[in-house]
Amino acid sequence: MKEIQPMTDSNVASELRIFLEGEKINPPKDLHLQNGETLAWTAPDDTSELTRYQLTYMSATNPHTQATDTDRTSISIPTSLNETAYSVSLRATKNGNYSAAANTLSIQFSRSAELITTATLQDIGLPRILAINGDDIYLTKNVPPTGNHTSYTAVVKGSKTKGKISSEELGVTTGPLVAAVDMVQQTLYVCNCSIDTAQWIVKIPLSGSGGGTDLQLSHRLDNPNSLAVDLDSLYVTGWDEVKKIPKNGGQVTDAFVTNLSRPLGMAVDGNDLYIACSGNGTVVKAPKAGGGQATPVITNLATPTSVAVDGNDLYIACSGNGTVVKAPKAGGGQATPVITNLATPTSVAVDGNDLYIACSGIGKVVKAPKKPGWFLQGNSQVRST
Repeated sequence: MKEIQPMTDSNVASELRIFLEGEKINPPKDLHLQNGETLAWTAPDDTSELTRYQLTYMSATNPHTQATDTDRTSISIPTSLNETAYSVSLRATKNGNYSAAANTLSIQFSRSAELITTATLQDIGLPRILAINGDDIYLTKNVPPTGNHTSYTAVVKGSKTKGKISSEELGVTTGPLVAAVDMVQQTLYVCNCSIDTAQWIVKIPLSGSGGGTDLQLSHRLDNPNSLAVDLDSLYVTGWDEVKKIPKNGGQVTDAFVTNLSRPLGMAVDGNDLYIACSGNGTVVKAPKAGGGQATPVITNLATPTSVAVDGNDLYIACSGNGTVVKAPKAGGGQATPVITNLATPTSVAVDGNDLYIACSGIGKVVKAPKKPGWFLQGNSQVRST
């Protein structure tokens, strides 16, 4: 007869280890990012109402664990994570056993310091980032009514690093406005867009000294909704066209570029104009010298409102789906999402390796890297996978 051996402490430890770590349940599958703020996965084949999940967020200095209290297969990313990059792993647990890990997912963060508050941009007109120069950012904002004072729109200067807006107002109108900044000549051009006004253009020194000067134009500007400037001229988008005006005033050239579908934003680049047409979801290119046909560069966009040029690329704010996309300015390519989940982006500007996006839905300017794969979470963080 075979002799039965007593179970020693080492035998118990060995058996206990096998019981708890033997991977006797199947692992979950397909750990992925969902809706910008949530991690989701597929339950293992042997799941039951007793199945739970444990996530581990690994970083250089701030590891973090998270567990579900039910058998649900999704969970919100913790807002307490304070490193810029994490590697996330996931295991299933049941009856004291746990599985092997599912696939590992990498996420990156850009914290709330990357947001610049700009008061209430959303109340009147489309908020616009006009120019970035060093630490200064020029933009439009709305000032709500107080006491006996009605609301108005102003051009102000903010600080990129401090996230603050100067109390000095460089240009003010009682209704919506469009504006452009000429950094070479340190000049601001402002046009009141109210239907019941004359809709002229005012030229104002960026220094704020000396007041403004009305440009003498051959006739009023109907339905202006964006303004751009180069060395010699101003370009104004209307309902279905672009007008051209000498920078010091004079003859307004109507129908300089025609057959546009509600153009809302414009950028000057070399010999060309790039125009975001919100009516048909297109960005077109037209020769700055005039006389040429506007050529589609990228189509099938969700209400493009602004376009910025950076080298060989275009960055386009699309308010229809809360996205900024990147596309080759030569045309013929696909639009690649750079940052998503934005609250009505109405203007985009490029500064070095970063984008600055005015979001009227939250009254803020969002800063994010130019590389694709970012999204805004909870109006206070920018994340990537």
